[in-house]
Amino acid sequence: TSRLDEMGAALDEALELIDRFDNNKSDEFRFTRQVRVKARIAMHAHLCGDKQRALEYMEEAISIARGSKVFNQTDFSNLLYNCGNLNLECDNRERGIEQMTESVRIQEKIYGHDEQIVCNARDALERVRQGKVKKIQPDEEERMIHVAF
Repeated sequence: TSRLDEMGAALDEALELIDRFDNNKSDEFRFTRQVRVKARIAMHAHLCGDKQRALEYMEEAISIARGSKVFNQTDFSNLLYNCGNLNLECDNRERGIEQMTESVRIQEKIYGHDEQIVCNARDALERVRQGKVKKIQPDEEERMIHVAF
């Protein structure tokens, strides 16, 4: 078994354990744990080349995070931006642009309109809108929004 296979099995088990033993539906931190594990499963699926599975888990993570009262807005913005870029990779251009736009708006509220990280994200999004690039390249992502997962 490869390390990626081991990682995938561990993540699947973590999600199963959260679902099985963390049954307090009012516990907002349960949702945070679910979001983090689903985002990691998505990252694993992407590393394995399964973009559709990665997209499904990222969309689930966003749905859970959106409904949470305690989920950090910076982390939520990062989820949106990364899922938007994944949607671009999967040829879901409009959905990707929508998610990345929401992410940039959140970043503007957090950091301010003129902060470098926000300007870089906004410029990259504009290049996508104009059709100059199909997706944001990893080296560009690193200069914009860092994933906290």
